[in-house]
Amino acid sequence: MPPHIHYAHSRPDRLKSEWEPLFTPFGEGDHQCQRHTCKKCAEMAPNHGHLNKVAYWTAQFASNFSRINEFKGFIHLIFKAYTSISSF
Repeated sequence: MPPHIHYAHSRPDRLKSEWEPLFTPFGEGDHQCQRHTCKKCAEMAPNHGHLNKVAYWTAQFASNFSRINEFKGFIHLIFKAYTSISSF
């Protein structure tokens, strides 16, 4: 029995499949996610896992911070902005 596929949301291009998969398993094969070197994550491939792409791009973004305090300060600003927006 093939594994059950969970989906993140519908895809805007509506090609091949109308839904983007939630997660793509890690591995070295063409249909798997290659973690920090994954071309499908980098190219935002529509049939590649949503959570994989979120993690990939979050890591890319965070790697640009040279000091942990810069990152903590940025997260604090994001949280502060979110809480002020969500209070409307």
